[in-house]
Amino acid sequence: SVAALEIVLAREAVAAVPEGLASSISRAVRTLPLPEAAASLSTAVAKLITAVAVMLMVAAVGTAVVRSWRARHPGTQTDAAGVATVPKGLSPDDAIRFLRGHVGKRAPGGPVDPKVEQALGYLRSALFDTALGAPERWRLLQESAGMLVGAEGETIALFREALTSADPQVVRMAVEGIARFGQLPREFGVELLAVLENPEFKADAGLIANRLGWAIQVMDSAVPTLLSLLERRPDLSHSIQDLLGTAVAASGDQLASNRRLVEALLTDSRPEIQALAKAVLDEVPQPPPEPTPEVSSRLAAGLAASDPAERSKAVIGTMRLSSLTPELQQTLADVARKNPSVQLRAEARMILEHFDPSDPELATPAAPELERATKDLLAREGRSEASVADLIAAVVDRSADAAPVLERLAKLGSAYWTAHGDEKGLVVGALASLHQERDARLYETITEAYAQVNGVPRSTYPLDQLAPYFAAMESSLTAGEYAIAMRDLKSSLEMYWKSRGFTQREPTHLPADLVGVLLVGPYHQNRPAYDQMLRAIRAINPAFQPPLQ
Repeated sequence: SVAALEIVLAREAVAAVPEGLASSISRAVRTLPLPEAAASLSTAVAKLITAVAVMLMVAAVGTAVVRSWRARHPGTQTDAAGVATVPKGLSPDDAIRFLRGHVGKRAPGGPVDPKVEQALGYLRSALFDTALGAPERWRLLQESAGMLVGAEGETIALFREALTSADPQVVRMAVEGIARFGQLPREFGVELLAVLENPEFKADAGLIANRLGWAIQVMDSAVPTLLSLLERRPDLSHSIQDLLGTAVAASGDQLASNRRLVEALLTDSRPEIQALAKAVLDEVPQPPPEPTPEVSSRLAAGLAASDPAERSKAVIGTMRLSSLTPELQQTLADVARKNPSVQLRAEARMILEHFDPSDPELATPAAPELERATKDLLAREGRSEASVADLIAAVVDRSADAAPVLERLAKLGSAYWTAHGDEKGLVVGALASLHQERDARLYETITEAYAQVNGVPRSTYPLDQLAPYFAAMESSLTAGEYAIAMRDLKSSLEMYWKSRGFTQREPTHLPADLVGVLLVGPYHQNRPAYDQMLRAIRAINPAFQPPLQ
């Protein structure tokens, strides 16, 4: 029978053939039609005999080669059926812990997990065993990538050895495969630059530069290093251009000096280098302007102006500065304390918090006092003694706990906001200004209230509410695919968290665009998985609309 044949193949042939071949043939045998009539029986038997013949032939000629391969890679193991034993994928609860960074790390010199050892064996085979066919090497690479999520650092020595190998096949496999290990490429700036400069890999320059993008962001003296490479290899200008754009903008405190280094290329004798410099400078941001006395006085006057358009222009100009002068700081404090415009007060507080979170103007009442003030405000609103304007003013001025007040505003419902357009405009404008809030949990409450009052889809998803979504992913993907997808999501979430500058280090929510990217990402192109995950999200938020595919 088919089942009996699989048992024989697994027990007798695995020791003599490369990893995966026995199980691959077993899977092929499993898909053969079961003979229900004499005519189909003869065809099926013929196919089975052919499969067995192939297995026996491979076993006969491959034993010595495979034994040699095993001797060179003793850490590589398989289960009884010759299939790599992949650990179970992250559960929905584990996924949330993983996104929040609650991942155990091996202490220096501590024991290595046997599963990690096994995965490293797979990776070594994928990188260095060029006698294996390309599909088998890729299978081992993908297998190891799924097993090493959370332990990518264990692979650094292997990838460094591969990237400096004299064998071009090994180097190319390392360059190709390193992207499957999250942000690991940032560890290999020196090695990847050397590969990029090597004329033997000129055809691979675009891919190498792509991998270098991670490393360039953390390299010391990245811009001078790239300019030096450009001088030696002007034929790589297209790849270097993209890297320079990344390097110039990567460090905000060195943005001005990095731009000056690139600006020097505008006078280069080679037109293609001049064009490169112009393209880079057009793409990267200008450094924040210094607040000269003239600029400071102009913006201070704009913030105090009666014209809303002029005030708004001054707010934007102030946010773009590199720092605040005492004059501007005092003007902002006055605006935040007593300007009649709730929206402008909110913007002034946001600017002060951006430049100096310890500014005394940002102080809030002690917790007991804040709790009493909040209860009193909500009680007065319940008796119709406090208006919507009073509620949003308390949120902006921090005279009450924002979360319950915003929840009360959101519960007024769409019918109320349709009938009270002026109040809706006031609340929406204030909430839009508060979108710069750095307190992550308060930001979640603000965005939720903004979505409900303004009748738009929510822009964030609290992690604790996403368990159904992660459960859908877990059931739709293999353990390795799910682990890799979660790791890629984690790196995107960390970059988002850093760019927002939230005060809480522990992530509490996902932005909707990251959720949407996962819905249409490379792991979810099969329609059933996509539909399942879309249903999970819409169970949380019926209004959710994924990005266009």
